[in-house]
Amino acid sequence: MRERLIEGGHATAEEIRHLLDVIAAGRLDLTLAPPVSVRGRRPGDRRRPVAQALRDR
Repeated sequence: MRERLIEGGHATAEEIRHLLDVIAAGRLDLTLAPPVSVRGRRPGDRRRPVAQALRDR
């Protein structure tokens, strides 16, 4: 992952090293984002899904 970030120009080796040091020192708390469904609908909702509405434009 580190190599891909560096090769893609998203971060430098020093930035990654610094971030890992901060995490290891406990100065940065990492949490996962809550899972969210972007395709779901409420039960009984008869409206067209957004993807279908966009295709029909």
